[in-house]
Amino acid sequence: MEDKVMVGLDVGNSKVSAVVGRINENGKLELMGVGQSIIDQTVIRGLIRNVSKTVDAINLAITEASNLSDVKIGEVITNISSQNVSSIMSSGSYILENENQEIQQKDLARLIENMKKGRNIAGNSILHVCPQEFKIDDMWADVYSPVGMSGLKLEGNFLVISGPLLATESIEKCFKASPTKTEIKEKLLSSLASSLATLTEEEKQAGVALIDIGAGNTDIVIFQNNITRYVSTLPIGGNDITKDIQQGCSILPDVAEKLKVKFGTALSNEVDINEIVTVPGIGIKSTKDIGLKNLSIIMEERLKEIISLAWASVKKSGFENKLNAGIVITGGCAQIPYILDLFSIITEKEVRIGTPNINLAKTDFEIANNPAYATAIGLLWKGFKSYDSRKDEIEKEKFKDKKPTAEPSIFDAPSSKNYWQKSVNFLKKKLLDDPEALDDKF
Repeated sequence: MEDKVMVGLDVGNSKVSAVVGRINENGKLELMGVGQSIIDQTVIRGLIRNVSKTVDAINLAITEASNLSDVKIGEVITNISSQNVSSIMSSGSYILENENQEIQQKDLARLIENMKKGRNIAGNSILHVCPQEFKIDDMWADVYSPVGMSGLKLEGNFLVISGPLLATESIEKCFKASPTKTEIKEKLLSSLASSLATLTEEEKQAGVALIDIGAGNTDIVIFQNNITRYVSTLPIGGNDITKDIQQGCSILPDVAEKLKVKFGTALSNEVDINEIVTVPGIGIKSTKDIGLKNLSIIMEERLKEIISLAWASVKKSGFENKLNAGIVITGGCAQIPYILDLFSIITEKEVRIGTPNINLAKTDFEIANNPAYATAIGLLWKGFKSYDSRKDEIEKEKFKDKKPTAEPSIFDAPSSKNYWQKSVNFLKKKLLDDPEALDDKF
């Protein structure tokens, strides 16, 4: 594993980030290279609206990461993000071949494959099937991992995560159009990727809600007993804050974004009413004075809406009172001053900022402490581990007893039956002094 190099590629609403890394001798994730390109109005709410510009942004980020890491990038693990991602609980069963047969990883793999069939809504595709608890022969219930147990009927509950087919088709189209010929090794939902980089195993066991506030969407994922319990995406994020500032202060979008990043806060009562900053106006050579108190009021109101909607989604999941590890917030907006305080006021839960440095080796790359790169580093992590400890073994199962669908190779050894028949025919021809026998090959 130490020699394996992976690449995570986050195609976000405001930027494309590529991260190259490997696992070092101490089992830590070592960052080797980073590439980034800024995109504007190219990806909206997770959906790619301009393939050509997105292809250029992807190529730029990959090339930069490749040059910095001195690694030729041939494939990446990328993200799926959309405002219409949702999850539902579903159940399924699988009958084993023999009674009291020992359950194997391949049985779980087959059950999961069955869950992916026949449950699509028009225009949607199933992104992930996350195992919950299992039941065996109506006797053993709430089984976390049934492998090794015996029975005839295996039943399971699953969290089925789905999203627009357009979201997966668009990212695939970008890679097919890319001149670098880079391929997608795997696709992972953005929130699950962020969880790999920001949450500890203890938090996922105790119960935790991860809220990733990005530029276009706010992603929510809940873990409890180390199981993915709930996933949701809200079509609201940092870009909405920028638009509010632009309209409220009558300034240009890029000026509004800079004000948000440099001077914005989540609590307006922490800002002096006399603090003023001068920014470029809309007219030629004009300037405009902006009161930072007013700026913070605008930001606070929008953030209250985002947090309230996210918390309402958590309540909808039914796990509101099972979050013993509280809430972890990540994404670009997690860097806004006093956002932890605002979260605590609204949710009445313990809250911390999720920086993507869980089990990360010491590094000089600044992104290791930047919540805006949680998805990118999480995608990189996906190459080495799973968001569900049980899924690694399930996904490795190749259905060993399944017959291959591909045509046999010309180098495959002939069957003993064919070999024997050709030998008999060859000897018959030799005995009959057939002149063509010497040219026959077997």
